[in-house]
Amino acid sequence: MPSFYINDEEWRVLFNERSDLLKVYSGIKRVMDFKTGVAGISYRMSDSFFTDLMYVEAVQGRKSERFTREKIRSTLNRLEAIGLLTRIGRNVFKLNFVTPNKSVQNNKAQTTTRTTTVTEPEQQPEKTASNVVVMGVREKAEHKHKPQQDTPRCENSNPPLTSLNNINTQPVDKSQVPDDFIPSAEIVNRAKISMVPIDLINPDQIIKFISHHKSKATLSADWDYEYLKWLMNAKVFSIKVPSKKSKESLVSFPVRVEALGKELNLPAKTGESYQDWYQRLLKEKKAL
Repeated sequence: MPSFYINDEEWRVLFNERSDLLKVYSGIKRVMDFKTGVAGISYRMSDSFFTDLMYVEAVQGRKSERFTREKIRSTLNRLEAIGLLTRIGRNVFKLNFVTPNKSVQNNKAQTTTRTTTVTEPEQQPEKTASNVVVMGVREKAEHKHKPQQDTPRCENSNPPLTSLNNINTQPVDKSQVPDDFIPSAEIVNRAKISMVPIDLINPDQIIKFISHHKSKATLSADWDYEYLKWLMNAKVFSIKVPSKKSKESLVSFPVRVEALGKELNLPAKTGESYQDWYQRLLKEKKAL
């Protein structure tokens, strides 16, 4: 991504605001289209974009922090209120203190402009009533007798599918999972944000992951994200249905828990399983 900076006007507006506004605004400006000054079209910003942006990793002496959707929404509303952003769509914003850079568009326009030969005024014939008619007949005759370039004819006008697939593509190197594979800290944080239970993020899962793909001789271009997908599947299979008899399926249980959480306005905690979340919601509902 191209480098960016906070100009004097932006700094003046953000100086007396909370520090999280500067972080959110910088994240939006980082993915902005510099030709238009609009963020959210060329690079789409989903809700998870802001969740990952505002996540604070836990270090010694500091707990991790995760912003709720309400907190992110209030931060974006504040950026609009102080005049830095103008919302033009869902997660699409116009940065008001950014001057669009038209240099790329101008260069493109110059390269695509057709050049035509202009006849000098003294070489052009005098336009009289008779000359206009004669010139019009002459242009039609020249166009009629102008030889057309032979173009190769083919039975199928559509290009072959293989040629379309090879346009602007580069081969991706794939390999087997390394014997000493260890997931990166970023992937572990993403798993925690996705509410993968803490008891599933352990060395035993890594050993199972390596053994499974070694036995299948699986090839992949990014083993970090393969491991994240592994943990997400493990989270689904680890969901426990309440002990009382119910005909509802395993898939409907998380949906019911999330609906109850929205009803009581109690989101799940980081690393909390659906079973624990469900029990906490039931206690809260009884208290009401």
